[in-house]
Amino acid sequence: MQLGCMENGYSQKLIESYVKLANNTLNTAYSNFKASDFRVASSLAYYAMFYSANAAILKVGVKPPKTHQGVLSLFSKYYVKTGKIDGKFSKYLKKASDIRQISSYDVLAEISEKDTVITLDNAKEFVMAVRKVISYS
Repeated sequence: MQLGCMENGYSQKLIESYVKLANNTLNTAYSNFKASDFRVASSLAYYAMFYSANAAILKVGVKPPKTHQGVLSLFSKYYVKTGKIDGKFSKYLKKASDIRQISSYDVLAEISEKDTVITLDNAKEFVMAVRKVISYS
């Protein structure tokens, strides 16, 4: 759904809120990593990417969808398929989404330190790349 002109100020405020939330969530993910809580750190790393992707979707004037899969799809449509951002970022988001699913719903699953480091590194790169592509410093 395209956002109307009357919503531009509202959209900008939402974009800023998503960017701030992404940064705060990423910082919290690193704190959880330092405390050896790899399950929570991995999940939060995904959410940092998810919030950044929502900011990017809003930046093109589209209301973010209500589902995680919808966000993945629209991010790919408006940024990866158009060449605005490297395709690896869509892969980072998808992989982090998969890990979040496991960490949230499979209580017996173990999230390794190595996987968490990769997810955190990808999340940091993703958040920075989205900030750059949407010209938000």
